[in-house]
Amino acid sequence: AAWYMFQSILLEPIGQRLARGKWARRLLVKDYSIVGNACRFEFDSLERARQRFYVPRPAALDTPSPHDLDLAGSLVPQFVTGDFKAQRVFLEDREYGLALDTLVKACSDILVLSADGKKVLLGQRKVEPQPDWWFIGGRARPGDTTRAAAARNVKRELGLELPEARFSVVATYSMVWQFRQQAPAGNGTADISTVHSLQLKAAEEARVNLDPKEYRDSKYVLLEDVLEGEYHPCLKQAVRDLLKRRALAALLKVMEQDRSSAVTSAEGGGLLVEAARAFVAAHLAAEPEGEVAKVLFRDAKYVRC
Repeated sequence: AAWYMFQSILLEPIGQRLARGKWARRLLVKDYSIVGNACRFEFDSLERARQRFYVPRPAALDTPSPHDLDLAGSLVPQFVTGDFKAQRVFLEDREYGLALDTLVKACSDILVLSADGKKVLLGQRKVEPQPDWWFIGGRARPGDTTRAAAARNVKRELGLELPEARFSVVATYSMVWQFRQQAPAGNGTADISTVHSLQLKAAEEARVNLDPKEYRDSKYVLLEDVLEGEYHPCLKQAVRDLLKRRALAALLKVMEQDRSSAVTSAEGGGLLVEAARAFVAAHLAAEPEGEVAKVLFRDAKYVRC
């Protein structure tokens, strides 16, 4: 009960007011400073956000296990009406190009994480619409759950056959591309992508085998280096959203440890407050700049326009 009072009285109003931009540029909460520009609070990484909040990193905020991420509600529910049967139809490039002109593709992409959870595997794709460093993943099929499509894409692109339960949903994004592989290339394409996280085991890392038809190179990159580096804004947003989910999982983990005493004891209450502040910081760090972010890819750099 105390936690729900804390959430409804403190956290929700803070989050709502910050999101609406109704607070002044500089807000002081006791010894914690939140600095924004025109009431926008942007942090390049969760660690920087924590520094802005002057919040010490509690032990509960270590890299969560996949089970911890499941506590954060990391799936997309599917609702099936009637006796749906998926049809297997292959479209030639011309027909597929016409479909791309009229439909939005559903994709299941994956942030494939190293065994320690600190790095993400990026593939340098060869073909449009994104011939650069990108997620592992691809198109979903009718009737797929997002996690079923993600598991199939990982099997096809990495050679790893893994259970769907290993995949945790991070967020869903809308993507619009100027170019595509199918003629006419300049017609572009549009996707709705559900991005998942998948943390590999050490033995699985060694077995990764990227499809050479799809990728020219691959590398593991520290999450903070993705945020600081020259990568597509959607890739950066997915990393920020992953960090937000981790902070939420850590907060839920603190509550799960001892529902009754976590808010009544001084030690438990302090840990809960730290985890709650870290989650608020991660939430602010993941706030997008707006509904649409338009960029151009020039000279191996992403230029906002």
